Amino acid sequence: PSDLTCQYSVVDVVVGAPALSTLETLVTAADLASSLSSYDRAFTVFGPTDAAFTALQTADANLHAKLASGEMRWKPLLQETLKHHVLAANNTVLAAGLPTTATDFDTLATDMDMEAMLTIVNTGPQFTSKAPGSGAATVTATDVTANNGVVHMVDQVLL
Repeated sequence: PSDLTCQYSVVDVVVGAPALSTLETLVTAADLASSLSSYDRAFTVFGPTDAAFTALQTADANLHAKLASGEMRWKPLLQETLKHHVLAANNTVLAAGLPTTATDFDTLATDMDMEAMLTIVNTGPQFTSKAPGSGAATVTATDVTANNGVVHMVDQVLL
């Protein structure tokens, strides 16, 4: 676990992690910071690192531009993309609790033609998204705990 424990929300963890500065900017732009700071529930966040957003820019410059634009017309797409990285279950899933066989988890994503499911398997640990064309994302840092959940850093943006 990280030094950022117990007195912080998952948003504070994102703000305090240098490798998540792009995610911090996008969570704020999507108006999700308040929701993810709530202590009314627990969150498990698979937070794409700055390198993950750079990789997305290389792979799909058009999509990256939409997500990073700050334009109101792309806000729903940004919100759903970010919600796809948050498990819907009201609990904290630490790395030790990740399944060793492929298991589907609902996410907070609900529309925008996105599969609202992540298939997670602890093989390194690595998790994959069921959404078409998304591929696999590897967890690069686990169990960055907060008062209202946990953040696992990942190397890909899941779509």
